[in-house]
Amino acid sequence: MTRLATTILLLCCCINVNATDWFDALKAGDDRALYIALHEMPKGGDLHNHSTGSVFVEDWYEMAVAEQDNGYAYYTKVRIENCREFADIDASYVLMFRNIEATEFDSLNSCEQSEYARLEDLTPEQRDGWLNSIRLDSPVEGREEFFERHWQRLNALLFNPNILAEGLFRNAKTLADEGATYLEAMVSVQGVMRADGTELTPGEMIDVYRERMRQPDAAALNMTIRMQMMVLRFTPVAEDELRELYQVARENSDVVVGLNMAGREDNDKGHPRRFLDTYRELRRDYNLPLAIHGGEVDEPNDHVRDTLLLGARRIGHGLNLITDDDLMLDMRYGPYLIETNLISNLLLNYVDDYAQHPFPEFLRTGI
Repeated sequence: MTRLATTILLLCCCINVNATDWFDALKAGDDRALYIALHEMPKGGDLHNHSTGSVFVEDWYEMAVAEQDNGYAYYTKVRIENCREFADIDASYVLMFRNIEATEFDSLNSCEQSEYARLEDLTPEQRDGWLNSIRLDSPVEGREEFFERHWQRLNALLFNPNILAEGLFRNAKTLADEGATYLEAMVSVQGVMRADGTELTPGEMIDVYRERMRQPDAAALNMTIRMQMMVLRFTPVAEDELRELYQVARENSDVVVGLNMAGREDNDKGHPRRFLDTYRELRRDYNLPLAIHGGEVDEPNDHVRDTLLLGARRIGHGLNLITDDDLMLDMRYGPYLIETNLISNLLLNYVDDYAQHPFPEFLRTGI
């Protein structure tokens, strides 16, 4: 008998409730028993999963250090020695624990090299600082820290094919351990570099993911793993990337089930209508499933409505849908899905506390 079944049986016997009432009784009882029950409960799938954003910090460190066996070497910034003239200082220069690969390190002058340390050579204090630099765990950290420093610190680690594929596997294993049977992860496929400095094509990177998921430890998860490719919406080349990845998805439909667009929606360069003509052009030849971020802002606008117009079947976040009365009515019992993200929306300060979150209203009005 599983721990979940045992918990339910003991609960029903000890407090004399019908099986239909067991969960209400469990919620009102012991927190540990509730946790065990929820952890062991079979689950469907994880649909809004940023693969690189879901890796535990300890795994980032372990995977990066292990890459020396594959010809990669990583350095991270541990001090600032004011090696540059004031006019040459930019945001990346003053960012502690920014990670670079050996090729970039070798291009630095001796003063700037002295600001870095090999990842495997960090002192215990430096390693703790490195780990904390990509955690979002302080009241003073929020949207700016996450969008403008978290990814910029990871930097070179985001372009290693082995780290990306291993990170996807570790995400899948964590979810499988919690009872999930399906993972649909947003993955990176562009700008990925081999140890010799040559760049993989997006199709070649898909093959790296595909091969990692064929390994015995991944197959043993008994989980269906599929991928969405993601475009950063506010870059000047986003339309070109969209066209490229649309075709790559079409050619790899066995593992790629859709396309997503992400990035700060309060950066106006990434507004949904910018891409309307591009999606309509692409749909003339092929209709690719789309799950696109929309409404991840704390102000009223038409982003959810405009994102549906792009052809999206699923809306990532959809937080400010609550401000669009007509669309709220249109989406009741409708064909579109909102991927609600409670913890993310709180940590990035889109809501000040969970009581402000519109999820209960979405749920109970049939969205």
